[in-house]
Amino acid sequence: MIEALPDDEDGNKENLLQQLDFLFNTEESTLDTNASRFISMFKTGMFLSSYSDAQLAEIDPDASAAQMSQILQQPLSKYLHPQADGTLQIDGLLLSGLMAYSTIMPDPIVPNPTPTPGPNPSTSQAVTVKYVDQQGKALAPTATLTGKLGGAYHAQAAKIDGYQVTKTPANTIGTFTTEAQTVTYVYEPQVVQNGAAATIAPKGSVIYAIKKIGLYQTPTFSTKQRLVWYAKQKRTNRPMFVVTGYAKSVNGVKRYRVKDVNHHSKTAGKTGYVTTNTDYTVRVYYAKRHVKIKVINAKGVNAYQKKNLTGKRAHYRYGQQLKVKKIVSHNLTTRFVLSNGTYVTANKKLVMTVK
Repeated sequence: MIEALPDDEDGNKENLLQQLDFLFNTEESTLDTNASRFISMFKTGMFLSSYSDAQLAEIDPDASAAQMSQILQQPLSKYLHPQADGTLQIDGLLLSGLMAYSTIMPDPIVPNPTPTPGPNPSTSQAVTVKYVDQQGKALAPTATLTGKLGGAYHAQAAKIDGYQVTKTPANTIGTFTTEAQTVTYVYEPQVVQNGAAATIAPKGSVIYAIKKIGLYQTPTFSTKQRLVWYAKQKRTNRPMFVVTGYAKSVNGVKRYRVKDVNHHSKTAGKTGYVTTNTDYTVRVYYAKRHVKIKVINAKGVNAYQKKNLTGKRAHYRYGQQLKVKKIVSHNLTTRFVLSNGTYVTANKKLVMTVK
């Protein structure tokens, strides 16, 4: 069924198939470990990671489908909530992909509702500060501000490695009232480079090695802690890693915590730490606009109508040069917008810039 699905420019379907091949072709002795990892990945993708095995066993597929249908048929206004500053906030349910699950367990007993407060309440309510990406996913723990009724509050943005604030809410400064308030900071990945210095790659993005590097068991590098060497490779074969987190050595040197995503290699799936030094590791996707690019993928690249690489418009062969109008971000990747308005990948293993 997966094989029959269409693939996109980034090869997401092919990557999934390769991971599944790796899972089921592995030795029986390590199957349980790999299976647990994939089950965890699938649970996260379906927003089920907070459910226990016992709770998962109680999910009723038919009831869940009926609940989903009911949600999808509701008017959008049902999920819009007025805020104190006059704006509207969309329900988080929509930002989680409209996932809903029902169980065959009896409905819980709902306690008596909280009594309606009197007309002149004298206590202030907290201000909740959220830090999310453009899809509504939390990037940092929520902060809670409290104070006296009528007192001033100042909700400040959090510093998050690899991200920058793209939307500052209007209610970052205000006063505590008798109603709960929410301040939501929206972030996007930092994709602009300042001179020769590149930003730290955001969590979830992909990097590759441009020189020989080691993968280490701990953030403090040593021969004893080295898990594997990665030799220097030509551009299209450079070893790639997904950034899963960050750490520092005992001397305070920053490291990437990564997962090896070099499919069909002996190291695929390995996890550990690599250097953040941009002389050795850089992001796989270009971070700034270039006037021209050249296709270096042997199979060529496709141009699409939309930046999520859907709506194929053209195919460009190996060696073709393309004029670029601008660069845009899409989740944790980037796309080049060509002079004709179509989108192509900005993956450095598939295209390169030319003068």
